[in-house]
Amino acid sequence: MLKKFKKKINDIFKITRWNLIISINKKWYTLNQPKNISRADPFIIKHNQKIFIIFEECDVYERKGCIKIGELDIKNKKLNNITTILKKKYHLSFPFIFTYKKIIYLIPESHENRKVDLYKFVNFPKKLQKVRTLIKNINAADSVLFRKNKIWWLLTNIGIEANDLHSKNLSIFHSKNFLKKTFVAHNKNPVITDIKYARNAGNLIFKNKKIFRISQNCKKHYGHNINILEINKISINNYKETLQEEIFLRKKNIGFHTYNKINKLQIADMKTEITKSFSKVLSGILQIFVRIVNFLIKKII
Repeated sequence: MLKKFKKKINDIFKITRWNLIISINKKWYTLNQPKNISRADPFIIKHNQKIFIIFEECDVYERKGCIKIGELDIKNKKLNNITTILKKKYHLSFPFIFTYKKIIYLIPESHENRKVDLYKFVNFPKKLQKVRTLIKNINAADSVLFRKNKIWWLLTNIGIEANDLHSKNLSIFHSKNFLKKTFVAHNKNPVITDIKYARNAGNLIFKNKKIFRISQNCKKHYGHNINILEINKISINNYKETLQEEIFLRKKNIGFHTYNKINKLQIADMKTEITKSFSKVLSGILQIFVRIVNFLIKKII
């Protein structure tokens, strides 16, 4: 009871915000961003000797994300030339990015639209063009795609119940041609149901002929820590992965749910609390006052 009361009081004055953070030589730095803006789900791509970060951005009070891109200025710990590349009437996040035959593709999370859509850059980094819908009528989040044994494998998280955070169902769909052919559900879906490991949390890592999947641990809370899992086997009838490493942030935070890297450069997101604006605090206090008055009126009547 006391915890709930403290949380309600805290919610009057505080609100959560996601921040982008980078690490060079194992030390983490927070990238500069406007106070009332939340930035999360960062992905990295190197293009023409420049490093670009693609991420979700939203207003902390509205929570409807769009996809933006910016050029990373490591020295000054900030993003330059930030541009909005994808904005819809529904929430967008987790901009999974990959290159195939010199074309840069992007698959954003758009579960509110109940589709998994594929885009490509026609003028990097400024312009995207929709290529096709990979899967329709699906409540899917945080999709990643890769090719192995001449088959394209789409690993995605399907929402199965209210408030499950898309963290209890990792499902696989496969196709021989991601640009033209239909994606078929894996025979063993869902392949992972453990809330500690199911939800994707970043791009795949290809190292020494091995493939590693990044996931987030949601058991204690949303985005508790990051897992690195080796994909030992993937076929139409089988899927097996093993945990190789767990990553925890030392910096004070209340969430950590996306992780990507290029060589020694690591990027992630970190959830923190900030103080609300005076008008928002006042609005919260008035709402509580109205509720108390209405409660007392009902008791008297």
